Amino acid sequence: VPLAFVAVRPHAMGHESSSQHSTSFQNIPEAMIVAQTVERLVAAGVAPGDIGVMTPYSAQVNLLNQLLNERLMISCPEAAGMVECSSVDAFQGREKEVV
Repeated sequence: VPLAFVAVRPHAMGHESSSQHSTSFQNIPEAMIVAQTVERLVAAGVAPGDIGVMTPYSAQVNLLNQLLNERLMISCPEAAGMVECSSVDAFQGREKEVV
């Protein structure tokens, strides 16, 4: 089983933040790196429906869905909305070729 980790430089990691109306967290620089990685996978021929992105925070799920769809609408419009991004709980018992 191939396995790869994407290094996130400490200075590029940003800070977790949350809104006043939520206890959930998001991290914009990390989400941008994930979106870029997914975009590269799709460009390399991985089917968007075979890609899953997991995060423990609902605010990060929302941010990732937004960034993924924005990037894919530009680079590969037919892939927009096809990459599944959900919470860890939502992925429990599920399978994807790339997570």
